[in-house]
Amino acid sequence: MLDLTVEPDLNEFIYRKFREYYYRNIETITGPPQIESREIGYLTFSNAMVRHLSVRDVGELRSLILRVIPRGIFASVAYYSHPALPIQDKGFLGADLFLDIDADMLDLPCKAKHDLVFCLACDAIQAVSEVTQCSSCGSTNLKTQKWTCGNCVQQAKIEVAKALKIMQEELGFDAQDISVYFSGNRGFHILVTSTAVQDLGQQERLELLDYFLGRGINATALGFRDNMNQKELSSLVQRLRLDGGWRTKLFADLSEQLVLESYKRGGLNELTALLQASVERHKVRLDPVVTGDLHRLARLEGSLHEDTGLIKIRCRDLTKFDPFTEAVAFEDDPQVKVKVKFVPILYWKGQEYRLARDTVVRLPQGLAIYLLCKGAASLVIEQ
Repeated sequence: MLDLTVEPDLNEFIYRKFREYYYRNIETITGPPQIESREIGYLTFSNAMVRHLSVRDVGELRSLILRVIPRGIFASVAYYSHPALPIQDKGFLGADLFLDIDADMLDLPCKAKHDLVFCLACDAIQAVSEVTQCSSCGSTNLKTQKWTCGNCVQQAKIEVAKALKIMQEELGFDAQDISVYFSGNRGFHILVTSTAVQDLGQQERLELLDYFLGRGINATALGFRDNMNQKELSSLVQRLRLDGGWRTKLFADLSEQLVLESYKRGGLNELTALLQASVERHKVRLDPVVTGDLHRLARLEGSLHEDTGLIKIRCRDLTKFDPFTEAVAFEDDPQVKVKVKFVPILYWKGQEYRLARDTVVRLPQGLAIYLLCKGAASLVIEQ
């Protein structure tokens, strides 16, 4: 047989696989609560975004999915009286609270090991940095390839755990109203569907965002002032430690002696710097644009991510969750032959893969689709 790498067949191949997935698993897609009040949108395989749709119930949603076979399918976090109309005419009724925690926002050192820039003109590879042109040929036709490793997932989980603790212990949200999902790509979504959040306006959501990020915390805002004596400082620190929320977190983290020494050395400025260092340790690194956006469309649970072929899936046990096992949509067989462009060391269903550049290999179907969706491999057709 003659092996040929045929890129034009790639989109059709992925389309067929997505179609197989949805036909086999359509009953698992239920949509968010009050689906009839949500705007529906989907991404086509020609990369067109179709918005301002509505469905009457989950049956109609499933029919839509099977009819169009979307590359990505979404529903609004907001509720509308007329969800299919243009945004100004929809009739806003309220919105869930939606948080997006993405490994890319965490600026992790492991990015240097696995994220790369490809030159589409000469196929040269560079480590990710602020590059605007290829160091080999000078082309500006570049593509950044971002990957998710075990450390990325673990660090994103830590941010999710911090957010959940704030929600339940400091903001008073009921755990039953909070759902955590793997996004299908590089992070996690947190959705709060209680009536307590549905009436929050954009300004109130921005204030929540400020709280998650610890914005506005400085020595003066906490009651420190110039020329305080040791007794006054000690009394204030002890009181702040008992006040709850950010104040308790900060001064449980910072000893009284450390605060006193910092204030004595550099006054309010140095104390604020000390506080900011503690804020950095405790804040939740989430996407600020998503949290404040009342009209955001969120990927549907059970649907496939267009960039990975992985499932957006609810995390019942965040600590044990492994996206490269639990969010895999496709069986290992039949294996798929691909030509690898460039791939870092991967762990897939507990197995390590070291795939050399420009090699042709047969891979488990789910892993091959993952690489094809990311543009990190070419489909090989046997003729």
